[in-house]
Amino acid sequence: MGQDVASSNEQELSPEDQSVLDGLELAVERLHDADSEIASAALSYLVREVRSATSSMTSVPKPLKFLRPHYETLKLCHSLQDNSSVTKKLLADLIAVLAMTMSKPGSREILFFKKQGFISDLGSWGHEFVRALAGEVGAEYSARQLIEKKAQLDNEDLVGLIDEIVPFHLQHNAYAEAVDLLIETQRIHMLLGNYPSRPDKMLIDESNFRRVCLYLLRCGTYIADPDDLKHLRQCAFHIYERHCDLCAALSVALQLGDDDKIVPFSDRCKQLFDMADNSMRQQMSFLLARHRSKFEYPEDCEVDAIIGNNQLKVYYVKI
Repeated sequence: MGQDVASSNEQELSPEDQSVLDGLELAVERLHDADSEIASAALSYLVREVRSATSSMTSVPKPLKFLRPHYETLKLCHSLQDNSSVTKKLLADLIAVLAMTMSKPGSREILFFKKQGFISDLGSWGHEFVRALAGEVGAEYSARQLIEKKAQLDNEDLVGLIDEIVPFHLQHNAYAEAVDLLIETQRIHMLLGNYPSRPDKMLIDESNFRRVCLYLLRCGTYIADPDDLKHLRQCAFHIYERHCDLCAALSVALQLGDDDKIVPFSDRCKQLFDMADNSMRQQMSFLLARHRSKFEYPEDCEVDAIIGNNQLKVYYVKI
């Protein structure tokens, strides 16, 4: 009965699909060839077909469907190859992509095989692959944290992937995915750095810092650990400060309060007031006055009066 269904499915394939199926099956067979050049050419063909199909996915690509029966065969072929060979790394990349639709739930085979392959140029396999890989990196980090609560976590194998995934997400406006991964892996400080491949370019620039910080602060609502919440707010404060959005930075400083023992609230406020011009200082002063802050800025008597609500009626009439 199963053979009849399979044969009927093959008869329903269009000539183009049948050609793709035949080419993929022949390439899988030639992976086992004793001639290394033939095996390498077969692998290059498989990689090219899958990579071109997954670069823009709206549904499961046909190469992934056609290679489903050969998934275990490819895994076996990978296990038999020499660890130092480039072919084994490329085959690991291919299997990691196939694992998106073929691996068992919870097995994290995407991550398992990708760690054995090339960790650079992840985007060439498509957005969906990078998103799936990021999910498994976060799940693996959480699992290790539960197992090794009292031990020092060794996550160097994950850090390299995170350094590739986060810049990719930020470059493609997937700010939420980038921040979620950094929060899951406790590497939120990475947002203050530069692109690993371009040390002269900051990860967070003028085009995206407002959206990233807004999402960061919204995530704080769901973070229970006080230290994690403090680090998240510190990161948002430094990003706002770096880009001279002083009012937003002051609002984050108010949320931090005196929780940060290294930099007290008064020092943060003075630092922001020193950076601001007169009109910005007045705007920030009204914000502090609204929160009944005890901060004093003796360098400017007018600003100090606003903070202390000494002339609230006068300024209300002016406005």
